[in-house]
Amino acid sequence: MASPVCRWDAVFGGWGPERRAFRERIRFQAGERFAAGEKTAVIAKDLRVSLRSVERWRRAWREGGVAALRSTGPAKPCGAAGPRPACAAPGRCRASQSSSCATLPTLYNLC
Repeated sequence: MASPVCRWDAVFGGWGPERRAFRERIRFQAGERFAAGEKTAVIAKDLRVSLRSVERWRRAWREGGVAALRSTGPAKPCGAAGPRPACAAPGRCRASQSSSCATLPTLYNLC
C-alpha cells in the first residue's frame, strides 16, 4: 500500500493533507533562504524541487512575504472546474463512447 503522504486524494481532488503540509514546509524553508539572500538555483538543488517552483515561490514571497507561501488548501473537487473540454478527435476519443469520466485513465478523472 502506498504511503499516505504520497497518495492521490480522490475526495479532495489533489494530494492529501499530509502532502500539502509537507510542501508548505518546503516553501517556508525556501522563504527563510530568500530572506538570507541565497540564490534560486542553490535553494532548488538543496530542497530537491524544480528551479521553476523556486522562482514562482520567490516571486510570491517578494509580493506577499511568508504569508504568500502558505497552502491555499485542497484543489477544487471534481466537476467544480466546469464542463470538460471537447475531444480533439471525436471519432477516436474514448470520452465520446461513454459519458462516465471514470472510464478514462487520467488523473483528471480519478474522482
